[in-house]
Amino acid sequence: MRQARKDALLWSFPAVPAELMDKMKGKYAANYVVLLTNGNELFARCYHRYFGGALVERQRYVFAKDGSVRYGRDDGKQWTVRKEFREPVFCQACYGYNFDNSYTLLNREAIWKSCMKYCCCNIYTGDLLLEYLHLYCKHPNLEYLMKSGFGCLIDDHYSGYWGGVRHVYADRNINWKSNNLLQMLRLNKDEFKLLRDKDNTKYYDRYIMWRQEFPKCKPKDLLSISICFGHERGTMERFITSTGLTPQRITRYITEHSISTRDYSDYLSQCVQL
Repeated sequence: MRQARKDALLWSFPAVPAELMDKMKGKYAANYVVLLTNGNELFARCYHRYFGGALVERQRYVFAKDGSVRYGRDDGKQWTVRKEFREPVFCQACYGYNFDNSYTLLNREAIWKSCMKYCCCNIYTGDLLLEYLHLYCKHPNLEYLMKSGFGCLIDDHYSGYWGGVRHVYADRNINWKSNNLLQMLRLNKDEFKLLRDKDNTKYYDRYIMWRQEFPKCKPKDLLSISICFGHERGTMERFITSTGLTPQRITRYITEHSISTRDYSDYLSQCVQL
């Protein structure tokens, strides 16, 4: 989204209807995000309610086909474009206190009246809706992933100093440049059918890793390795060196005997000592 358009959209924010303002009235501190439409764009106005009941608007957002933008104001008067896109900050942490920046969403129905109506936010299981909408603006083909059962590849994770800030992350293996679902996932048809199972999609990242490690293995064997070994490349390498067996046979043995990789590692160590 160009800077000129970001500046222009700041003057397009619709007023909050009286019935929604009434829902934010009350006492005790609380945070609200009100979703609104004006034309095709989706607007978000973010309010903090003080303990005594006074309301103050902290952040603003716009989600459009050509991108998204976040606004804030430092002096309490003039709105400016923020370079960083993140979830709304209703209260700044200071003096060693951590403030609650969670919020109640009002007028969620506005999403389906805007250009965000195909974002599949009803499938998204995280709590960072505005960041999710930002991701959809960047990658509209996100819709294909969510509808095909691979929504678990989009998740919330903590990052930053002391891991104190949550952000929406997409699996690093996704090829956003393609609108073909198989190419997006870097899978062939057999792999897609295997991993699409709701119990298997969570192993997608591991599967891609082990496929790079053992490109000649069959999809079912790679899935078994993914389930058994997780991301333990070094452990698998050590087992192969110690036994001279293939990764498939090692995995089959561990799985059939219902033992952990740690127990099998101890067993091999004892064999070496003897």
